[in-house]
Amino acid sequence: MSNCPKCQAEVNKDDNFCRSCGHPLHDSLTGEKPQGFDNIRETSAYAPQPSAYAPQPSAYAPQLSAYAPQPQYNIKEQLVQMLGPLLEPFQSQLQELIQKQNNNTASLEAEREEINQINNEISKLKEELQRQLEEEILTPFQSQLQELTQKQNNNIAFLEAEREKNNQINNEISKIKEELQQQLKDELRPIKELIGLFGEWFKNNPEYLPFTTTIDPQVKLQTSTELNTTREVEEEGKYQLPLSEEEQLLKDYKDEKKRDILSQNAITVSAATESIDNSRLGIGKSVLEKKRRGNYWILKQGSSQYLVPSDTININEYSMDTLKKLFECQGVNSEGSKGKFELLKPAKVSSIGEEKWQLSEPGKLEFIG
Repeated sequence: MSNCPKCQAEVNKDDNFCRSCGHPLHDSLTGEKPQGFDNIRETSAYAPQPSAYAPQPSAYAPQLSAYAPQPQYNIKEQLVQMLGPLLEPFQSQLQELIQKQNNNTASLEAEREEINQINNEISKLKEELQRQLEEEILTPFQSQLQELTQKQNNNIAFLEAEREKNNQINNEISKIKEELQQQLKDELRPIKELIGLFGEWFKNNPEYLPFTTTIDPQVKLQTSTELNTTREVEEEGKYQLPLSEEEQLLKDYKDEKKRDILSQNAITVSAATESIDNSRLGIGKSVLEKKRRGNYWILKQGSSQYLVPSDTININEYSMDTLKKLFECQGVNSEGSKGKFELLKPAKVSSIGEEKWQLSEPGKLEFIG
């Protein structure tokens, strides 16, 4: 005989349920009675109480002694004992998963450490490349650029000094030339007066001519005519020495009728774009190129080429800068001059290529009013 673990009523070993309270006596999972069934007694405070209508045990049933040891039953231990075999496969799988997780975590940690090392190597390599770029490439180029800049500055200063020196030499040459021309005129004046006196005397005394008795009348007449012509020229004050190419060109330019003829044979030009840029930088000589509506004429006189302002030149604040590069301008006020001018000396140019010329000697202009 055994006791019901719920109501302590007596039950048979073959019973599936307690006759007093209806409590199942077999294991719900295995269908068998739990191990130690004969000694199990419910101890939970929440265990169901016997029904008031359940049959009471017989008064003559033997009572357990109050001092007899009572069997204690722990549900947790029972569950562990019952579920242990079922959970063992899951525990092994769980351990495998945990082991895999640990392995993956270690692998990820190693890969992260490797990635950090690679990033550090890349950073070092980048710094090294930057240093090599600055030391081996940028620094030499910077030094070369500084040297070229210094050379360019020196060349600009040298060219400026040379240009100033050339201008001074040209000015000195022009002054010496003018002085020589004036001196020549002063020295020839007495000779011309003496020739005039001799001409007058021979006119009044033709018998003293050395060839009077040996020439025929036609020659005498011709000689007399030449003397009369010389006298007339001297009296009118028009006797002059032959003009130079430059003086003849200047004379024709100032004559309106002859200027029209000059314009038909002239080459119309203007300052080239690179010449304007060089003038702003203060380097190089002025360069001119052929243009249909240019401000200047190039006139060929003998073996020389001269530059003069054209009839259609428009003088303003922009063209004045170019004009000053080509001509020595006199009578220009601080605000510039837009009035009439007189050409004192044409400029000289030389050909440097197809339809391009370079200034070789500046001219002179004087503004009037």
